[in-house]
Parts: sequence; structure tokens; C-alpha cells
Amino acid sequence: MSDRSQLSTLLVTAAWKAHRDTPHTTASLLADPQRLTPTILSAVQAARLVLSDNWDIDAWRQPILQSVAARHARNTATRDKLTANIEALFGYLKARGIRTLGDIGDDIIPQWCNEAGWDEHRNAAYNPAATTRRNLRWAASVALKEALLLGAPVDPDALVRGAVIADDGGRKTRLLTPQQTEAVRSHADPRMVPSRRSVAVALAFAGARPAEIARVTLADIDLYGRTVTLGEPPQRRTNPLSVWSAQTIGSRVAHSPPSSDHEPLCVRATTDPDSASRSIRNQLSQLMRQASLSHIDGITAGSIRCTAARTVFEKNGIEAAARFLGVASLDTAAAAVGHRWMASDG
Repeated sequence: MSDRSQLSTLLVTAAWKAHRDTPHTTASLLADPQRLTPTILSAVQAARLVLSDNWDIDAWRQPILQSVAARHARNTATRDKLTANIEALFGYLKARGIRTLGDIGDDIIPQWCNEAGWDEHRNAAYNPAATTRRNLRWAASVALKEALLLGAPVDPDALVRGAVIADDGGRKTRLLTPQQTEAVRSHADPRMVPSRRSVAVALAFAGARPAEIARVTLADIDLYGRTVTLGEPPQRRTNPLSVWSAQTIGSRVAHSPPSSDHEPLCVRATTDPDSASRSIRNQLSQLMRQASLSHIDGITAGSIRCTAARTVFEKNGIEAAARFLGVASLDTAAAAVGHRWMASDG
């Protein structure tokens, strides 16, 4: 059996076993694709392309999209965002004259992420913001890794490595006014019962970053002393919880007690760290939109923790604010709380 035939057999058999169905031969699967699940069908389509030595971008578009959609079927929001961005990536590649997977150089993905996106409907480039660029890089990585799993000769890490996303230069996070802070709190719970999102908001008001929020467990929280321990060394710190944050977390724990003190409060325990952090960012960004604040220049989900840090600064000084935020630089802390502080100041 040739290398390509062996690869085809492995692809189809692995996909079939993943769904715990009755094993079939490669020939029967290739002959009758109509009854196959999306995951198996995409593997079969890819196997055909590998066998025919076909690396055409248009030919690989469908099996990659189908496989990604099947892998993220349980989370429709993530699935829809990924497939839309991957569609846009294929449109960009086509517009750049890329015809085969082998033609994708290590400069293409960084250009797509950092310099411009491509709107197929307008057939024009656009300059995405930092958050959008991160989503584009993630989508490109997912698409290329899926292609690799399906048998395509691509190196996702090498192709995406150059797409380093920096924050928007010169853009400062605006602090929330008391009225805006109240709007955030009033929109924290999207349902009648306490939710994971409300706990995420409570922890953001305690100075936690999205990645830190995703890791917080009941063991990190002292509801009676109103404190939460955040982060990993050397940024590990214990921050105060406001009355509202403590009550919000307490309500969630009382309504939906975690199975153990070490189970994450805001994400499922089985969620990988990158996905968990993205989930928290998405939840907080959605909240800002629902509170009618996202259209205001400079107001982002990060405004929540920066506003809380400003309160700490006004009470205890810039060093306390830096510890609250988990940053080593006092300049960084001063910028976050909107204080014109210089390192030379006594």
C-alpha cells in the first residue's frame, strides 16, 4: 500500500472511531459519503484530495470549514465566529493570488492579521483593531491546524508565528463613571438566576485579568474576609472584594455550588486555558455592549478593573494600585488608573 493510501485509511478510520460507529472500509466510506457525519465526511474529502495530490485552496476550503464547524458544534457563537473569519482568510488568500496551500508563505498570515483584513463583499481591505487581529490570528491557526490534521503539508506554527499582535498604539483605556459602573453591575446577570458571567464581572472589579478570572476557584475566595487570591507567582496577590462582588459571588455559589473547592467558578473545568480566557473576554465584551458602553471611545472590558484600581490608588497610592493590578511597573499602573505619575517623582 502506498503512503497516500495508508494516510487515507488512517484518516477515515480515526474519524470513524472518534464517533464510535461500526468500522467500515475506506472504499465503502469513499463510495457512500451521504450518510457520514460532518467530521468523517471532511476527513473523506481531505483523503481524496491527498490521494489525488490536490492542494488547491478552493478544494481544501470546504473540508477545513466543515471540520472546524463540527469540532466547535457545541458552541455556536465560537463556531460562527471561526467559520466567518476562516471564510475571510480564504477570500484574502485568493485575492492575494494564493492558489495552493504550499503557496502560503510565512509573511501572508501576519499581513492578514496585522496589516489588513479582507471583506469579500466589498472586495476591499480594512484595518482591524487589536482585538479583531487576535481573533484573525486565532482563526488562521485553527484553520491551518485543521488542515494539518486532515493531511495537508502545512506548518501552522511557522506560518502563524510572525503574527504578533500588539495593543493599539496610543489608545488609552477610559475609566468608568459611577453611572457607567452601575450600568455594568446591573447588566452583569443576563438571567434571573446568578450566572458565571456575574462572577466574572465581580472578579474583574477585584482587579483580575480574563486569564486570572478563568482560573479562580472557591478555594481562592474568602467571602467572610471579602478577599480573592489571584494569579501565579510572581504576580500572585490577594485583592479585596467589594460588598457587591462578595454578594454576587456568594449568590452564585449558593445557587449553583461547585462540585469541589478547586473547580473553576467561571468556566467549565474541562476548558483549555486559551479557550477559557477567550470566553471570559467575550463575556465581558458582550456585557459592555449590552450596557450600551462599547460605542464610547476608550471604554473596553478592561475599564472595569482599571476603574477598581483607581479607587485603590485614591485610597492607598500608586504602589497599592500596581499590586492590585498585578503589574511590576508603576508607570504601567499610573497609566491604567489615569494618573500622571513619573518615576522621578518623590
